[in-house]
Amino acid sequence: MVSMSKILENLSRISKYQLFSVIICIVILLSFFFFFTTDTDSSNLKYVFTRKITLTNKSENILHLSENYTTFNLLMNSSWQMTQLLNASSTFRLEIDKDLNPNIIFKADSIQQGKNISFSFSLQIEQRKRQHPIITILKSGKLSDIPSTIQKKYCQQSDTWPTKDDEIEQLTYQIWNKTGMSENVLEIVCELADWIGINVKSESTDVPRHPIETLKLRLGDCDDKANLLITMCRILGIPSFLQVGCVYGNSRTETSWDNHLTSIYNSVSFHAWAMIYIPPWGWLPFDMTMGWNKDNCINGIILAPAYGANTFQLLNITSIDWVGNSQRFKQQVIDNAIYFQDEATIITDPNT
Repeated sequence: MVSMSKILENLSRISKYQLFSVIICIVILLSFFFFFTTDTDSSNLKYVFTRKITLTNKSENILHLSENYTTFNLLMNSSWQMTQLLNASSTFRLEIDKDLNPNIIFKADSIQQGKNISFSFSLQIEQRKRQHPIITILKSGKLSDIPSTIQKKYCQQSDTWPTKDDEIEQLTYQIWNKTGMSENVLEIVCELADWIGINVKSESTDVPRHPIETLKLRLGDCDDKANLLITMCRILGIPSFLQVGCVYGNSRTETSWDNHLTSIYNSVSFHAWAMIYIPPWGWLPFDMTMGWNKDNCINGIILAPAYGANTFQLLNITSIDWVGNSQRFKQQVIDNAIYFQDEATIITDPNT
């Protein structure tokens, strides 16, 4: 599972798209406020997601708060998930980042030595029923069926997905060669996923690993394995990106970052998976840790928790430096003697 530390690192480091279309911004932000009431179904499930973040300054200096420390992601709207901001603890504004994720940015100036400040917000989430399509390798499209516009956008080299790394590229082509350099997209994805699933063991980390490191150590958690799969897919021209979400269920408390971060999960855990474009079905979730198994690779799709009513989409990582932002922010927090308590809670909506 993705630790809350990974969410926190990236939410507070995301740069804003200054030149974004004003019309797109208005449409997205208004859609966040105005629920899809005309399509509300009494069979839909409703939840309330609450998050409270407390920052404590244990340094010997006043901590001047940049938006790095006061920016947090809000769950997105999609064809099967509808969200509404219910309340927030203090003055804020809404913006979208360059990957089109909605953010809430609280207004705060500084924290005195030994003092703290808290922010909180609540969202209502309505989940529609969702089911995976009937998927078989025989029905999968070919590499040539992938639209060039999607391929161009979602197959790029980036800091998080090093498609030009010699070692990863060489391994990717070796795996592809085992299929006889098949053009069948799902067959290729399954071959790549099988290699990762068999050779990369699961290990929880408090910051995401670079795919090069995941490959070297042969260790990683959900987003580490997903990012290695995404890198390999992009090398072969298969569009893919990372999706982060949360799952309703388990509760626990954990500390990380040399005790600078305390994460409190109340009936919620964070998770991540790959989103892969596989014709003719389009974008499909592929879950390396809670779906894939060696007996049937397609279970990575059909058993993906993303299809479940208790899994919520938090953000899409299509170009943001997920790994680098995480590692830099963790170090910044430790160096500045900042202590976070980050509490997330999901409950079923008491009003339904």
